[in-house]
Amino acid sequence: YERCLNKFKAFVMLKYKNTDLMPYAINKQLLSEFYEYLCQKRNFRNELIEPSGAYRDMRMLEKVLEFAIKKDYIKFNPFSNFLIEVPPVKQKEIRFLNEEELMLLYHAPDLSETERFVIDGFIFMAFSSLTYGDFVEFSRKSFEFIKTEDDAYQFIAKSRYKNRKLS
Repeated sequence: YERCLNKFKAFVMLKYKNTDLMPYAINKQLLSEFYEYLCQKRNFRNELIEPSGAYRDMRMLEKVLEFAIKKDYIKFNPFSNFLIEVPPVKQKEIRFLNEEELMLLYHAPDLSETERFVIDGFIFMAFSSLTYGDFVEFSRKSFEFIKTEDDAYQFIAKSRYKNRKLS
């Protein structure tokens, strides 16, 4: 809530040159302007924030205003009948490393022990298809998940961290 309120304070400071805004002054017009302000903000990479991120902040502000109504700071919810159209988010293209690039990582020279450990873990996850959550659990209790068949073939039998289904 604090992060959302800090954004709202920054918006009020920009618009009114003041950080003090009485709760009863919040209306649909102000909310629309705040949403536009959120959509124009940039992240640390200097990229425009996705509309879905602005929508999330607006929902958080709505919860704060619902709390204000419960505390009797304001009498009505300015979000009533306030609709925000969130355009579909464009999926960013995922670029996967190929085997050659993974081998370059694996054979990287002059690495510290920590860097070597991180790279080995990353390569193990890439070839075993374990997610990071699964890898952390696996690295703590690997002896529980490594199974051996009659012909001495070893494999990993572990439920997925995400959905707890055996894969």
